[in-house]
Amino acid sequence: MTDEEKLAKKEAEDEAREPERDDCYEYKLVGVNVHSGTANAGHYWSYINTNRGTDEQEGVENDSWIKTEQDPWMEYNDSRVSDWEFKDMRQRTFGNEQKANQNAYFSSLGDSYGTSAYMLFYERRVKKDIKVLVADDQVEANKSKGITVEFDEEKKEHFKMVNYRKSADGELANDFYKKVSDDNQKFTFESNIYSTEFFDFILQILQSVAESNVDDATKMNGLNIGTKVGFEILARMAMNPGIDRVA
Repeated sequence: MTDEEKLAKKEAEDEAREPERDDCYEYKLVGVNVHSGTANAGHYWSYINTNRGTDEQEGVENDSWIKTEQDPWMEYNDSRVSDWEFKDMRQRTFGNEQKANQNAYFSSLGDSYGTSAYMLFYERRVKKDIKVLVADDQVEANKSKGITVEFDEEKKEHFKMVNYRKSADGELANDFYKKVSDDNQKFTFESNIYSTEFFDFILQILQSVAESNVDDATKMNGLNIGTKVGFEILARMAMNPGIDRVA
């Protein structure tokens, strides 16, 4: 078996195998099949990225691979093949409303009404290692752990290449991340507490206390606490459907 045949076999096996659990891919849009018209009549054509498979070389880093909008695209419409601009993708494939002075039949003959992406085609690649910047005072600490730290002469910065799954290992959250996390936790808490469901739960507790057989002093303390909590929750709810039930 020649080297070319071995390579072709390997590529076929890689393409056919099911992704492993640890695999994670990034995808690049390279083709769009478009339909114009209605369910009864219409026309199909394609927009294709003509740079497919030519800019991704084994072992060569290429940050532009994912930027399909920068690649040359062409329109393949029956016997007519012409250059096409990716910037027109939204206008030509997202569908448009029918014009007031046109009917569906004439629209189906090629008007932009009903012009929608029918099928999308992607290329994929295994996610590359992530470039993580290393602070000057952390360079030696990283090297002592056996981590390769490089220096970009042009940008004057230290960096390391890390597997994307491990890129956050050992990294401390910055202040901005902490603030966002705290805000999210507060929002979740308030969404759960200041809700009609929790208010109904408090009403059920109050009803149970009122119908209980405990002494009057204990019952009044329970009712006072429950009423205070219930009205505080009710006052903070964005919508207050519970007001009618306590009026």
